[in-house]
Amino acid sequence: MAALLESSTSEADPLNRVRAWIASECHRPLTITDLARAAGMSRPHFWRTFVQRFGLTPRAYMVQCRIQRAATLLQNTKDPIKELVGDIGYSHAKNFATAFKRVHGSTPKAFRSQDCPPSPKNTELDWDE
Repeated sequence: MAALLESSTSEADPLNRVRAWIASECHRPLTITDLARAAGMSRPHFWRTFVQRFGLTPRAYMVQCRIQRAATLLQNTKDPIKELVGDIGYSHAKNFATAFKRVHGSTPKAFRSQDCPPSPKNTELDWDE
């Protein structure tokens, strides 16, 4: 029963709802205005509260979600990397490769050929609250 109450409380919290929305829709071009509106907050209040709660800006969290999704797709599909770029939420392969290398320390191609584990360094997405 306590777990049920905790999950209901967690889902009712606007920041947790928005964080879950970012994780599931990170491939879409979500703006800070979209996110703040979904949380029922002003843009500055939402940004400040998100950073205080999660230790990352909403944009940084979105990038982490995209890179985690990319790592999973690179490991589990044979699709050409250029085709995955749009599915991940990037407009240009070069921007994606730069962001991916910043997190994983290797290019997407090298990551795929090395059969690396899917967890980006220093980017844990499941926060305990």
